[in-house]
Amino acid sequence: MKKRSLIFSLAVSSMFIPSIESVTINDSLENENNSFEAHEIPIAEGGGGGGVRTFEEKASDCKANSKRAIQFFERKLSDLKPEEQSNEQFKEKIEGYKNKIKVYKEVFRNCDKKNKRFEKENSKQLTEKEAAMQFVDNRINEEIKKEQNKAADIDSSANFQEWSNQLIKSNDKIIALEKLRIEIKDFLEYVFIEYEELVTNGEFGVKEQMIFANKLRTKYSDIDKAKDIAKKVIKFGLTENKEINNLINNMASALYIYSNF
Repeated sequence: MKKRSLIFSLAVSSMFIPSIESVTINDSLENENNSFEAHEIPIAEGGGGGGVRTFEEKASDCKANSKRAIQFFERKLSDLKPEEQSNEQFKEKIEGYKNKIKVYKEVFRNCDKKNKRFEKENSKQLTEKEAAMQFVDNRINEEIKKEQNKAADIDSSANFQEWSNQLIKSNDKIIALEKLRIEIKDFLEYVFIEYEELVTNGEFGVKEQMIFANKLRTKYSDIDKAKDIAKKVIKFGLTENKEINNLINNMASALYIYSNF
């Protein structure tokens, strides 16, 4: 138990340390038939219209997209020519393509597992997420209420300029809190979804954590941007919610491993 606590402590502290550059899985894939441009790690999600998709359909899409990605990077690997670049660049590209192939193969193997787990636990997870999102709303609503009360209690003896300045200050804080609500909820919803997609049989190992960290880097262009929002979650006291606390701890652990890989 002490060992686990130490790992989480190191992980959380790592959120305040700049991450080391690592291979990006979701980079531009040179527009091959326009199907791999800005391509994300394939997961078992539905795409397009046609109503609600079954878990089997999502798993099929996950496998198909993973397979295409693997084939694409295998071709890129075989097409590499050492004479067209420096030796260092050549080695970096080889390693990068091999890593991407490895990750996509892992995703392919887990397509069915992910969906079976979601099918079994979907109702419970949605309830937990909804409770976490409601907790965010309640906490921000409390802060907004405080600012509204400040605006209502402005000293009536103050001159117009002082009264106006205090009112503007409170209104500005309320606007900032509403923007913060949107930013944090969008962030948590994305992290919840990506985390649950990657967890198989209740495990969140090194492979899953590396993929998870890469997804965050892809989504926010820079790991530090994701860290900054996570800091706001912590600073605002939202980790008092068990689900949010566990999510942030797992995210911190993933970023710690990613930055030291």
